[in-house]
Parts: sequence; structure tokens; C-alpha cells
Amino acid sequence: MKRRPPIDVPRDRWGRPKIDGTSYTRASTLAKTLEDQSGLINWAGRMTALGMSRNPDLVALAATTSPEDKRALDDIANRAKERAGSTSGRDTGTSIHAASEMIDCGEDITHLPADLARDALAYRDACEREGLTPVLAETFVVNERLGAAGSFDRLLYDDRGETYVIGDLKTGTNLDPDYAMRYSGLSWAIQLAIYASGTPWDQDALSWAHLGADRPSTSRGVIFYIPRGSGQCFPLWLDLDVGYDAALLAAKVRDIRRAKVRAA
Repeated sequence: MKRRPPIDVPRDRWGRPKIDGTSYTRASTLAKTLEDQSGLINWAGRMTALGMSRNPDLVALAATTSPEDKRALDDIANRAKERAGSTSGRDTGTSIHAASEMIDCGEDITHLPADLARDALAYRDACEREGLTPVLAETFVVNERLGAAGSFDRLLYDDRGETYVIGDLKTGTNLDPDYAMRYSGLSWAIQLAIYASGTPWDQDALSWAHLGADRPSTSRGVIFYIPRGSGQCFPLWLDLDVGYDAALLAAKVRDIRRAKVRAA
């Protein structure tokens, strides 16, 4: 696999991809529309409480901030979560993504920390077991029908099915892939379905053929689930027909939330 130069995607003031004057919902955002966010909300609350309890300076800052100053209080809460370690998993996940791409590009990873190298090698081994050959990384896709856009981690050639498939790397702390699927499987399937049914974009509208590939399967895609620091990678095949149906529903929910419901 060869590295492609990074794509400078235009953004609107909210950070959403803006293509030809149209803003698109991030694929990852639309994918979470149907997700139960209660666990994430509770986790964020716990991190904020821990961060405040361990940092008297933030307690003092919050105590002297007006309750009306929402932006300042949000900043204090975010700083508390960061000091409690809320971003460490995200940063490690970013490193695993980078290391896996280095492996796919044939680059040396012997200088990387041992845990990081083991996770990247586990991803490579999972690809080999599944008969998957990485072809492209970080491909930006626009899905006009769903009004969503975003980048996916890998386009892979499936030697067994003789077709291309969309793949994404996801990291977590739980060693049980079934646990991860139970809480994230639907949003992952939606996300992959958005990519598979979209069109690649690189300054100008492209086709899959321009990238040297056929359109990927819109029926199945794969998540590489890597428990951070475990040296394990679980390939999870997802039904993208279900994912696409859910994506249509998510788009409808998004549009209803935007609708003006004031009576005439």
C-alpha cells in the first residue's frame, strides 16, 4: 500500500465537511444518532468528578465563575476530564491507527513502543488471516443521499470474496469483542454503510475507478477491534444492508430534529 497525500477538506464554521457549498454531517456523527448515549454521558460525568476532586485549582476556578458563563464552565469541565485521563485512550487510539498505516506501507516499526507495535502487528495478522490486502488508507467519501461525509481507515481487497471492502480500526479497553459489538455495533455498521454507498472525493468528484478499485461491497464491511495494549485484534464482519437501513433512519431523525415545528 502506498501513502496518499493528505486531503485538505473544506470545513464550515462548525467543522463539518463543506463540498461545493454544501455542508455534510460527519459520518461518525450521523452513525451515533441512534446510539444510546447514556453510558458515555455517565462516563463523562465520572471523569469530570474525578478531575475536579484531584485539582483544587479547577474547583476554585469553577467557584468564582458565573453560572451564566457557560463557555467558561464547559472549558473547566473539559480540563477536569482531561486531567482525569479522559483523552489518554483517544491519543493511544490515534497512535495505533498511525502504526497500522506504517505497517501497511511497509515501514519500519521497530522503534515504536512495544505495546504499540504489538497492537499494529495484531492488526496485520488479522488482515492476513481474513485474506484481506490493504489497498488505500484515509479515503474521504461524500454520500449525497444521506447528507454525510467522512474518511474511512482502509479500503481492502478481499481475496476470498474477490471484491473490495471498507474497513475501519476501532480501539477500546474491553478485551471482549462481543461487549464492544453490543454497545457500538450498530453505529459501526451505519458508518461503514455510509462510506460504502458514497463516492470518493479529492478536490473534485471522483469514482472508485479513479482510485484503481471497483466499488466496495455495500453488503459487508469489517471492523478491526483492537483492545489497546493487548496485542490482539478482532476482525468483526458487519451486515451493511442493515447498516444502510439504519443510516436512512438516522438521516431522517437528523432532518426531523432540524425541522421547524412551530404551528402556523
